[in-house]
Amino acid sequence: MDSAEAQARVAIAAALIVRGAVEVPALPSLGRPVPDAAGVRLRELTDYLYRLITLPEPGSGEARAEVEMLERSSTR
Repeated sequence: MDSAEAQARVAIAAALIVRGAVEVPALPSLGRPVPDAAGVRLRELTDYLYRLITLPEPGSGEARAEVEMLERSSTR
């Protein structure tokens, strides 16, 4: 992940939190991961929106395949 992608993902995650689309996830303490459903949901939505925003040109075979994959992963 390059710095532009990381910055875009941070902006997406922040927007989801500020708009109330997801709960604020718990922060890990002492370097230990915290099992947190809100954190998992935030990561899934951020990934989904990033992929959706960065789709190839509409109408291309690659774009259709990506949309189908996103739809399958979002119905889990």
